[in-house]
Amino acid sequence: MYNLDLNFGHGLRGAAANDDDKSDPRLADSDYESDSDASDVGDYSPWANMDRRLLQRIIAYLPRQSDRRAFCLVSREWALAGESSLWAYPEFSTPKQLASFLRVVSDRPSVYGPHIRGIRFTLA
Repeated sequence: MYNLDLNFGHGLRGAAANDDDKSDPRLADSDYESDSDASDVGDYSPWANMDRRLLQRIIAYLPRQSDRRAFCLVSREWALAGESSLWAYPEFSTPKQLASFLRVVSDRPSVYGPHIRGIRFTLA
């Protein structure tokens, strides 16, 4: 098995470095009061209305991209909270997957580029 990890530092678009570690969701403050009103969300489940900072801390510890993708499919609020972690280190095992990814990113670089910190490519 061959692994190739490419790291881009602060994203493909060269986002400015943040000197404080608060940008790392695992180091977010412990104030978990909800920023949103449940009536605005449309889904009244307490799971769907968890505080975004707490959700960001949770997704930061999910080990596999498939887990992070499943996390983002729970609800719109979870997708917004998990977007940065999902796109930070995309993983590919075939050239076709990589080509598809590059096509999506090149269509909207300002949307996805700032989140991407590196690429993981594994050949079995």
